[in-house]
Amino acid sequence: MRSAHRPVNVFELSGFPRWETVASRVLAYFLDPRDPRHRLGSAGVDALLTLLNGATTLPLSGKEPMALTADQLRGSREWTVETESPTSEGKRIDILLTNDEHDLAIAIENKLDAAVNNPFESYARRAGRDQSNVVTVLLAPTHRTLPNHDPRWVSAQLTYDEFFAHFVRRIEDVTDPDPRSLDLLRQFIENTSEKEQRVNASADADMLEQFWAATAGRGSGLGEFFEALTRVNTVLRRRAKLLDTIIQGELQARGLLNDAWMVAGNDRAWGRSDGRVAIVYVAYELTSGNCVELMVGQHPAQDWTGFAIKAYPNRRKPGAMYGDFTHRPLRSRWRDPDSDIASEFIRSVEDLERRYPRGV
Repeated sequence: MRSAHRPVNVFELSGFPRWETVASRVLAYFLDPRDPRHRLGSAGVDALLTLLNGATTLPLSGKEPMALTADQLRGSREWTVETESPTSEGKRIDILLTNDEHDLAIAIENKLDAAVNNPFESYARRAGRDQSNVVTVLLAPTHRTLPNHDPRWVSAQLTYDEFFAHFVRRIEDVTDPDPRSLDLLRQFIENTSEKEQRVNASADADMLEQFWAATAGRGSGLGEFFEALTRVNTVLRRRAKLLDTIIQGELQARGLLNDAWMVAGNDRAWGRSDGRVAIVYVAYELTSGNCVELMVGQHPAQDWTGFAIKAYPNRRKPGAMYGDFTHRPLRSRWRDPDSDIASEFIRSVEDLERRYPRGV
């Protein structure tokens, strides 16, 4: 049973998948029409304004509320965007957009997972210091319930998916967007979209159900398998170390050895995901630049068990192997003396150096 690997996501990889401050900074980047890096112009803020069409400004300083008309606001690049804007009460507005051209401020409370308990009135009064027209927005993955004292100070509630839908449609009309910014947006959507989360949860559920079905009633057998696997890897490591001692000595005597290292497939994510749970790689970088590995154990995708060799011309790219040294089995068998196995491997190394002389 295998499932497709999900693409790497920078938010998960960096360890802050649902940090509101990080999400606010990413949103602010895409909402700022003046930022030249994304090359999306006002697409982000225009998407927000489309969702705010008809939203009512707040009654500050005796000014009568009015409904926003998105058509009159879209396309402006006179927006200033800041994050963590402080209020006089010591609070902070997650994202504050101001536009002197339209005498308008938009205060956004970005709420990913935490409960809503924020001083929207304080946000509104801070946003109204420089602009007469103010709207406050609660942005979250889903529509949230507001405390009783807050609703009159919240102009609109929006979801991430609503914003993403409008934003993505507007990006389609942009002629030269920055590719890295588009990839960042894709990863951000993947990380924060409620719809994406439901899709992932469904895929996870399918995988788990397959696993439960495959392992039902086999608990004792699985335990025995993993105990046996531990013993097998202990044997493989012990034999690999013995062979390594001999091989390193022979390579040094011939002036061929530059560096050596050992890796067990069971210790690496790539090994476990590919089923390489019973194999040890003993690797050598030669003075010529060539790299060669003695594989001890079993590779599930290859038709050999025991010992094999693979070689490649660059340590940084072990996947670019020499075709005639790609997982080539050795004739030696497990019961053969270590000296015989090491000798066959050394002969293969010498053959490699003759066929692919580097550093000459």
